[in-house]
Amino acid sequence: MAASPWVSRIAMAAALAVLSGCVTSGNTTKPAYTPPSAQTLATWQADAQQGKVSAQDRLGEYYFQTKDYESARRWYRKAADQGDATAQYNMGVIYNFGHGVPKDQTQAIGWYRKAAEQGDPDAQVIVGSAYETAQGAPRDYAQAARWYRKSADQGNAEAQSRLGYLYDMGQGVPRDDAQAAAWYKKSADQGNADGQNNLGVLYLQGKGVPQDRAAAAELFRASAAQGNREAQGNLADLTGPSQAPSGGYAPGAPGPQYQDNSGQQQQQYDDQQQQMMQQDVYMRQQQEQQHQQQEWFEEQQQQRQEQQQQQEEIYQQQQEQQEQYQQEQEQQQEQYQQQQEQQMQMQE
Repeated sequence: MAASPWVSRIAMAAALAVLSGCVTSGNTTKPAYTPPSAQTLATWQADAQQGKVSAQDRLGEYYFQTKDYESARRWYRKAADQGDATAQYNMGVIYNFGHGVPKDQTQAIGWYRKAAEQGDPDAQVIVGSAYETAQGAPRDYAQAARWYRKSADQGNAEAQSRLGYLYDMGQGVPRDDAQAAAWYKKSADQGNADGQNNLGVLYLQGKGVPQDRAAAAELFRASAAQGNREAQGNLADLTGPSQAPSGGYAPGAPGPQYQDNSGQQQQQYDDQQQQMMQQDVYMRQQQEQQHQQQEWFEEQQQQRQEQQQQQEEIYQQQQEQQEQYQQEQEQQQEQYQQQQEQQMQMQE
């Protein structure tokens, strides 16, 4: 779309760095980490030493949050070597951001790929981004499209938007406006700001969808409300600066041009990706907490069942002892009666 004044998403030179973190500083959307009690930590350590993957994951998170990155890496590695996708993803984070180790995108992508091959949709987006941007992997748009498709098919809105962009540009896949529009729509329907903006551009141009300025304006407005500067500029160009949300371009200022503002657009996009990544991190942590709560509940259930079984065994033993006691009493009674009869016979 370089010839158009309507700004669509450009390729992201720093996408890999922004997308791949599971924990970053300055995240105001996630709750503060609550460290475990000493007893819980001791339980995790005991279970982790015995090879329990979930405990190794939890220890890795605990040490990561307390900035003991060496210990975090050690426990994540143990879980990752057992095939745990979450730990493999977090190993990628450690190498990508250089937490306790030198930054190494090749190592990072190696771990992300392991998680991606197990179907982790976030890891699949990152691997696709590595191929798209040639960071940590050779540039290969066909491979980027392949990994985006795997993630997009699982409903990942970011992957859907990126896959739509590849169809839009004809990179790694045949150029197909209808496919681009379809994937942008899937992403936009989930509230992805880039998907909304890019679909709006297609509606405005009538590419892959019927031309519809009202639909374009609605999509630009939804994207702009999330802080997407390209959408704010597009909306201002389409409806007038007064209709653009706060943060758009000033009245009388020229609309953004793809050729002239690519650096600014790149930074804006990266900022948006950082916000999205933080939201993804929060969701991932929420899911992990739910998983931990479920495991705790199952452990409690198992303990109750074991206690009940032990009580039943004790009761059974008591019953057997009672029966044995009664049998002994009956035997003693019979012996007493026999002795009485013998005494009576002797007296006769």
